[in-house]
Amino acid sequence: VEGEEEPLTDARGKRVWIPEDGVLVCEGIRVFRGSAESCFAMLEERDIVELTVLAMSLPNLGPCYATAKQGIQGPPLGDMLPSAYEARVRQKFETVLQGAASAG
Repeated sequence: VEGEEEPLTDARGKRVWIPEDGVLVCEGIRVFRGSAESCFAMLEERDIVELTVLAMSLPNLGPCYATAKQGIQGPPLGDMLPSAYEARVRQKFETVLQGAASAG
């Protein structure tokens, strides 16, 4: 279908929402609730802040469908070589810095 984009996938072919070589720049995020100490009470209008959030994904080093409660098992760094992991993380942080610079 014309104009339809293919879904993004990671190196394992699993669908992802953040490109492996990208970062999400979410501008205009409003924080309108307080901290846990205040039981997340609504803030007064004057205390509401607006900010830009940068989000990136990192390689999953555990089993493909692991849950947060599972420990990472198997060889260190899953199926990634340490040098490949380091290069991927370095590239991602460079992208975050570029996103931060573009967001001001």
